[in-house]
Amino acid sequence: MPLAALPVERDFQDLLDAAERLPELFGQLAAEGLPAMVEGDDFPESTLRRLHAWAVLEYRAALRLLRHADVAHATEVLLRGLLEFYSHVAWIHEGLPGDTRAPKTRATCLELGIATEANTTLTQKLAGWGAPDPRVHAAAAQRLQDIQAVHVAEGCTCKGHAYRDVQPMLKHLESAGINWPYGLWVVSSAAAHQLLPGRVEIDLGDRTSDFLTIATYTWRASLLSYVVRAYGLAGVRMLDMVNSHNVARFHQSIEQLVADVRMTDALEEKFDHRAFGEMDKLARALREVE
Repeated sequence: MPLAALPVERDFQDLLDAAERLPELFGQLAAEGLPAMVEGDDFPESTLRRLHAWAVLEYRAALRLLRHADVAHATEVLLRGLLEFYSHVAWIHEGLPGDTRAPKTRATCLELGIATEANTTLTQKLAGWGAPDPRVHAAAAQRLQDIQAVHVAEGCTCKGHAYRDVQPMLKHLESAGINWPYGLWVVSSAAAHQLLPGRVEIDLGDRTSDFLTIATYTWRASLLSYVVRAYGLAGVRMLDMVNSHNVARFHQSIEQLVADVRMTDALEEKFDHRAFGEMDKLARALREVE
């Protein structure tokens, strides 16, 4: 029986609709009272803007997956990118203990890491995949040269903040009492590396098993809550750097989403129990019609 026929599914879809509006709210709050455009070398704002643009794609893609119970488990893989977005933003915002550099400088360090990785990927890692437009290579090389000059001007001698550097920041968040980002990053990374196929395996009780891809509402709600938190808490830190008077408003919107009665009911398995009851009721109605 299609889930779309169930009132409980419509309630869950309404919750996802509310989550869909979060990036739009963030954009409004971030831009409130500020110039429409950000200069290309205006750090950390320009770096945060670029990070956010990609994170919104991952966030909305995660919500699209959660809309469909048969593919919702794959959200766990997308969660990794959102957690790394959170890590990058948190690192720019506060750094690790002992890091006395300003957010502006740390932003240039991340830009250097991004430009270095892009240049290396195009010139070395993808070299065997044919010869792409040479202008792409030239643009990557120029970007690396430009950001190297900016980074040097900041007086920093590091080699750039790379993708491997997300882990220390996530562990630092854990030591500060925010323990879920690092643990979820580990699980999401394992899922991305195909090391958790058992996530969709179910014991049939007769010494056999099967792979069921239909995610429960409890599972979908749990992933949704972390998707909202990873994106939302990164957004809180971004606002603190670019438009701090709106931090409380955005933080409140995240808390309202996470505490929404539909979210809590789904997490407490009430939606799953409702779904079984509604399916049974519909089945009886169909039998009476026949």
